[in-house]
Amino acid sequence: PASFEPRSWTADPRVVLVHERSRLGPTRAMIEGVARARGEYVARLDAGDRMLPLRLSEQVARLRAQPTAPLVGTATSRITPEGEPAGNIRMPSGDDVRRHLVLFNCIPHSSVMLRRSALEEVGGYDESLEQMEDYDLILRLSVLGPVPVLTSLLTEYRIHPGQLSRGATPYGLHIQRI
Repeated sequence: PASFEPRSWTADPRVVLVHERSRLGPTRAMIEGVARARGEYVARLDAGDRMLPLRLSEQVARLRAQPTAPLVGTATSRITPEGEPAGNIRMPSGDDVRRHLVLFNCIPHSSVMLRRSALEEVGGYDESLEQMEDYDLILRLSVLGPVPVLTSLLTEYRIHPGQLSRGATPYGLHIQRI
């Protein structure tokens, strides 16, 4: 949106930005980021993606209202590499989308806020997975309780040619593990 201020949220003292000198890879970077975070909730956002100003407060409100939910996602739209709108991602929303998770990963990882306690209970991200570590984690978390997805469009997912998920094949270790 035109009113979106890039990275204005970085000034919030509750936000922890983690920069590593060397490339860790996505899974290891998430593990390191979670290890350094101190809050009750952990919000995900990939570098190229964006969140709208109300995202965090709406997700915290939902997790407080739905105490058995281990995580909450948001409705998500696509943006081009230049940040222009590229349509919404069709996905289920509501108080519990677990039945859809059996068929596909219906929750964009950049839209997720997790309870730290739930993340610790399931053992966090599986470092042995080079792809689909987000889907694996969401499936393991979904065993703990309902998985709500907010209907509000609060996350913008950047589509670009270098995305790891574009290279995910329908076979291999990551599929067998998940």
